[in-house]
Amino acid sequence: MDLRQLRHFIAVVEQGSFSRAAQQVHLTQPALTRSIRALEDFVGAQLLDRGTSGVRSTRAGQAMYQHAKFMINEAERARHEVRLAAEGLGGELTLAVGEMFIDHHIHRAIARLLADHDRVSVTVRQVFIEEAVPLLLDGQVDLALAVAPASRMQTGLAFQALAPVPFAVYAGTDHALAGAPSVTMADLTRQRWALLDRPHADDFMVRYFAAGRQAMPATVVRVDSLALMRSLVVHEGFLALLPTDMMAGSAAMVLAAPDMPVIRQAGLLHRSDAPLRPLAQRLVSLLRDAFPPAGGGGPA
Repeated sequence: MDLRQLRHFIAVVEQGSFSRAAQQVHLTQPALTRSIRALEDFVGAQLLDRGTSGVRSTRAGQAMYQHAKFMINEAERARHEVRLAAEGLGGELTLAVGEMFIDHHIHRAIARLLADHDRVSVTVRQVFIEEAVPLLLDGQVDLALAVAPASRMQTGLAFQALAPVPFAVYAGTDHALAGAPSVTMADLTRQRWALLDRPHADDFMVRYFAAGRQAMPATVVRVDSLALMRSLVVHEGFLALLPTDMMAGSAAMVLAAPDMPVIRQAGLLHRSDAPLRPLAQRLVSLLRDAFPPAGGGGPA
């Protein structure tokens, strides 16, 4: 098995066609077929099924695809880091970060890392938890800093807790419900809501209103930006479930809503089957120092 065979296999899986994959990797179709067969012989399993609708991965092929993506990305990273070392430069680190952490905690940890290692390259990718998981499994990022819903954890990932993160229902200071001693579920469902357009957030809101024997609000704006959710709360009269760190100092109030606040756990995700490199271990230590022991954090 070599990297060329892995690249050929990935191309066939992603293109769903030997002919299109052959064009992508600049091989004849017979040569590509021989490469795939050699890979199947090496692993001792059929990886692909040809059908009238195209080429599909077998169950073994699905597992192989995940490993192949990881190995290709690790090989590229090794090549890049060896070149940096040959030039007398430092290492490279890629971090996936939830939106809230861009303004809280992460900047201090990165600044300290670069102060200690002045020839290091750090790449930060702002993503949600749904995007962070495949990036980790493929080896495209070393670590992910996120609030990880326990129900969505995946085999192959490890989670290191950093701090609890309280989420609450917020309204602008001039909202009709602001300052009310109590707010019912019926009150909430009649309001306009800004919701995070991600499966884990939508699942929670559906369960929350169902537990209160209420339907989801009729007027909902779904967005993929927590900052926009905050603006809709502060300026446009919407309600939203947001982390308290993010709302500190804004013209918004926590509503006395049922079963609130909700406490989530901020932490670091990484592959459980691949040891963290020393540079990543150092960043983990710095992030632990950056978080207060009893709070702070943000959404994935």
